[in-house]
Amino acid sequence: MVRISSRPEGALDPEMPVMRACVRGRGYRKFVYHPNRLKYPMLRVGKRGEGKFKQISWDDATTLIAEKMKQITAQHGPASRFVHTATGVSGGAFSGNTMVKRLLNLTGGYLRYYHSVSMGNTAAATPYTYGTAASGSSLDTLLDTKLVILWGHNPTETIFGHTNHFYQQMKKNGTRFIVVDPRYSDSAISFADQWIPLLPTTDNALMDAMMYVIVTEGLHDKAFIDRYTLGFDESSMPEGVAENESLISYLTGKKDGVLKTPEWAEKITKVPAQTIRQLARNYATTKPAALIQGWGPQRHNCGERSARGSTLLATITGNVGVKGGWAGGYGGIASRKFMTGVEQGDNPVKARISIMNWMQAVDDASKVRPEDG
Repeated sequence: MVRISSRPEGALDPEMPVMRACVRGRGYRKFVYHPNRLKYPMLRVGKRGEGKFKQISWDDATTLIAEKMKQITAQHGPASRFVHTATGVSGGAFSGNTMVKRLLNLTGGYLRYYHSVSMGNTAAATPYTYGTAASGSSLDTLLDTKLVILWGHNPTETIFGHTNHFYQQMKKNGTRFIVVDPRYSDSAISFADQWIPLLPTTDNALMDAMMYVIVTEGLHDKAFIDRYTLGFDESSMPEGVAENESLISYLTGKKDGVLKTPEWAEKITKVPAQTIRQLARNYATTKPAALIQGWGPQRHNCGERSARGSTLLATITGNVGVKGGWAGGYGGIASRKFMTGVEQGDNPVKARISIMNWMQAVDDASKVRPEDG
C-alpha cells in the first residue's frame, strides 16, 4: 500500500453522495504515513515491555510463527487458538482476519466467538420481535417521514455512511428531529428540534413509559397489531404460554406490580413525566415516524432491553414495513450483497465463546463454560 484516501475520485452523483470517512477512518492514513510504521518483521530480543527488537527476514519470521503454532496446537489443542474480532484491519475480502481464519482452519481449526462488540445485544434481541435480524430499510425510504427520533444515534460525529446526506435532505423537506441522548451531541446541534437528555443506561425505562402512554391513551395501531403480531395482550398470546407474559401485562404491572407510568420512569431517567407523555404522543400520532436507535445504548449489561424496546415501539405504532417508518433493531438488510472472499474452509472446532468473555478465556479457560456464554 502506497496511498490511502477517504475521498473517491470522479464526478459527483447527487443520487449517491460521496461517502466520507469517519474520524477513525481518516486516522488510518496515519498508519500508512507514520515514520514509525512497521515495514519489516521485528523480533523481541529483550524482556517483554523493554521495547528491544531486531529486524529479521520474512523467511525467519514465517518459520518462527509456524513452529510456535505447531507447538501450541500440539500442547493445548486447536481450541487454544483464537482470532479476535477486527484482527488485522477486518472488513476486506483479503484482510488479516479472513486469511488468518483460513490458515487456522487448514491446520486444525480455532476457537470461534459469537455476538459482536459493536451490536451484539441488538443483533440477539431483534429476532425475538421480528424473527430475523434483517429489520432495516435503506435511508432513501426516510425522505417522506414526518418525524425522526434519533435515540443514542450520532451520525454527525460518527459519519454513519451517507446518513447525513439524507438527514440534511429530510431537514430541508420539513422533517422534525428529536434527539434522545445524555450528551448534547453534534447531531443534536445539527438536527434537533428538541433534545431530550436522560441518565445513561435508563433508555428502556423511558421506552416502557412511552409504550404505557401509547396503549393507555389508545394511540396504538390496533389494526396493525391485530393482523401482524402475537403477544400484545393476553388474548393474543400463543397457546401454552403462562399468564401475564404479554406486553400489556408487563406495562400495567400484572406480573411485577409496577405500572410503567411516566412518573415511574421520571424517577429513573430524570426526564420529566410530561416530556415523556408528549414524546410518546408525538411518535404515535405522527405518520409516518422513524425511531432510529444507535448501537451505543445497548453496549452494557441488559442492553438488549433497550434494543428490543425500539422494535416494540415501532410495532405498536404501525411504523414497520411502511415508507418513512423504521422497524428499529439491528437494521440489517437481507438482500444486500457482499464481495466474494477467499474460501476459508471448514473449522473442525465447534466450541464457541461470547466475544465479551475473551478476557476470561485468556486468564482462565475454566471460567468460560457454555452456561457462561
